[in-house]
Amino acid sequence: MHSVLLLFTLLTSVFGRNYKAAVVEYSPNVGALGHTVTRDQALELMRSNLVQYQSFVESAKSQQVDIIVFPEYGLNGPNFNQWKDVYPYLEQLPEVGTNPCDTWTNNATQKGREVTFSLSCMAKSWGIWIVANFGDKVKCNSTVSQQQESNEECPPTGYYQYNTQVAFGSDGTLAGKYHKMNLFYEPYFSTPVNQKPQKFTTDFGVTFGMGICFDIMFKTPLYDLHEEGVTDFVFSSWWVNTPPVLTGTVMQQSWSKVTGSNLLASNSGYTWHSSGSGIFNSGSTLTSWYNSNANLQNVSKMLISEVPRISFFLLKK
Repeated sequence: MHSVLLLFTLLTSVFGRNYKAAVVEYSPNVGALGHTVTRDQALELMRSNLVQYQSFVESAKSQQVDIIVFPEYGLNGPNFNQWKDVYPYLEQLPEVGTNPCDTWTNNATQKGREVTFSLSCMAKSWGIWIVANFGDKVKCNSTVSQQQESNEECPPTGYYQYNTQVAFGSDGTLAGKYHKMNLFYEPYFSTPVNQKPQKFTTDFGVTFGMGICFDIMFKTPLYDLHEEGVTDFVFSSWWVNTPPVLTGTVMQQSWSKVTGSNLLASNSGYTWHSSGSGIFNSGSTLTSWYNSNANLQNVSKMLISEVPRISFFLLKK
């Protein structure tokens, strides 16, 4: 009996406790297709979605959730055709390690980065890790763009424009920033060419790989991270369901099974065509949701589950 207790204590200390995760299948307020707006109009739309995000965050925290994941295009929708259409929704994201809620203390420092500031303070206020998706802009010919140049010429806006997943720690710090590498018919976004696969480590002891939608179909970045030993992944998506095989939850569950990984997948609830979210553990469905309503009814829904720890050494047995 003593040996069993000792083994349990050892395993707990090595692998840690389970963590509790939430993914939100969210149907956002979106702008008109191909309609260029002002920054103020774009901000008004994104703030309307941030209000909904906060309600999910508050509910998740009341259920002792450690990390919550929101979908691709969750703050602005995907209704863009050209560079200039998405530009008003973009912000210049700071370097990883910056805490906007603590350091951007006046309107001047927050201006043009209001969404970044709001997400940082939301994470800090509720003491929860938040993963979200919106747009980053990097000025062409800047030091940053030279380090991570795009494979296109500089867009007419004067900025490289990236579909971006962000992770904010429970203290509000920007812990992760990832530019989508595999775009899916998104001519208004740039493709980074020098970016390495991105990951972040939480204060509850789990390292997460980062990925967005179409990335799941490619080796880089998600599978590369898996080969490095990452066992947990946050996945923001606005999937295009193509039955019977290429549906959101089928792809998510199969990827989790093939890699033996934990996958926290947040998808759009805009219609059945883009629905399908879940939390998967080595291919086992811990929780999932699909909006099967054929009448194009929008649905927003939060899924919560305890997530078991996975040992990379067990994956390699």
